[in-house]
Amino acid sequence: MEKNNKMFTIGYLDEEEQWKLMFRNSLKSDFNIVLLDLPEKVSDIWQIVEKEKLDALIVDFRLFESGKVTYNGNDVVKDIRSHNLHLPMFVITSYEDNAIELCEDVFIVRGKDMLTDTQKISLFKKMLSRAINTYNHQIIEANETVLEINRKLEKGMSLSAEEEEKRFRAERFLAELNIPDSFDSNMLTSAYSSQLQSLIDAANKIVDSINSK
Repeated sequence: MEKNNKMFTIGYLDEEEQWKLMFRNSLKSDFNIVLLDLPEKVSDIWQIVEKEKLDALIVDFRLFESGKVTYNGNDVVKDIRSHNLHLPMFVITSYEDNAIELCEDVFIVRGKDMLTDTQKISLFKKMLSRAINTYNHQIIEANETVLEINRKLEKGMSLSAEEEEKRFRAERFLAELNIPDSFDSNMLTSAYSSQLQSLIDAANKIVDSINSK
């Protein structure tokens, strides 16, 4: 539950102050908890995620009950994934059936009752920590792959088909961490222009698909 001897930073988005306090009290011993205010527009949340350097985002499902906003937890997840496809996220709710019916990713839905159940909150902490550690490991691994292959290219060595695919997958993953900025045709190299252009097209389809739902 730590990174470089520091606690992971978890953002929590909810319209009810009592649940905010309960969430913080339930997880503050293992994580650095940032209680977020509801922005007027769902599209503003990504900037908050970046500003707070969040390692994960937990969001209540029925945010609209406050009357302050019109979006819900699923809308938040969709918007974040139009920027970063891999950031660890969970939707928690007192209305699991409703959330499971309406959320596109049902595997990230959890009941709020876990915040009052010692065993459930202990399990959730482990899941959250595991999700973040896996995410960070994938970033490190992808960066190391790109650096390793680039060093080989700098030495004038050719790449095997397997190495070409490995680099392609690593670059795609890294690009998916910041879609609007990473998928820019100006970043294309002559050696990978066709592959990366395919990535751009694929990413644009993903973003369009997310935004149209």
